[in-house]
Amino acid sequence: MADIQADRRHATKFKRPFAAGHLSIRQGILAASVLLIGSVVCAFVFVNVLFGMVLTGYAILTTAYTFFLKRYSTVDVVVLSLLYTVRILAGSAATLLTPSPWLLSFSLFFFLSLAYMKRYIELDGMSAAKADAKLPSRNYYASELQLVLTFGISNGALSILTLAQYVNSDKVHSYYATPFLLWLIVPVMMFWIFRSWTWASRGKIGDDPVVFALKDQISRVCVGSILLIIVAARVFEITWSSP
Repeated sequence: MADIQADRRHATKFKRPFAAGHLSIRQGILAASVLLIGSVVCAFVFVNVLFGMVLTGYAILTTAYTFFLKRYSTVDVVVLSLLYTVRILAGSAATLLTPSPWLLSFSLFFFLSLAYMKRYIELDGMSAAKADAKLPSRNYYASELQLVLTFGISNGALSILTLAQYVNSDKVHSYYATPFLLWLIVPVMMFWIFRSWTWASRGKIGDDPVVFALKDQISRVCVGSILLIIVAARVFEITWSSP
């Protein structure tokens, strides 16, 4: 609802329900209010207080992003990566499990890369515009396309480095029967991240990298492969015999 005017000027987002006029602002405000209040109440009553507090914090942060923070370059993508990472914290709060600092670090870099990819796609759609042309409701200019590309790929590489450091850490040995199998995840993630950025440069990702990942067949194969590797490393114990 907050992006109606910008969406109506967008090449594909004009089809969104509010921008296209399929839903009224009144319906949106009513639905948002009922769902938000209902979810927070359910979180406190049916899950636990910690989860309710995390969910409340998430709602405050995402609301601040919608109406204020998204107008500032760099701040917007950092907040987006934080929002995805807070979801991991919410899962930890709901299950009362301590979140892994490795997972949180990986998540920050990985989702920051995807957030920059989203901005890159939007800027790439302005390739024919003048250098001082600005994204609607965003503080990014057409001349910053290569800068955003550099930031995005760099953070993707940092997420892979974080993953490699985790696989090489001593903590892994206490959780997995055959921890060295986890090294197979690293090239899979390399392939997926750099392939995604290549496709983004070709204009094949669409508006949202996360939606692309959910619908893309190769991305599903990558996710499935990673899950199989994790299960194998956890369950099967492989030892090397000395010569």
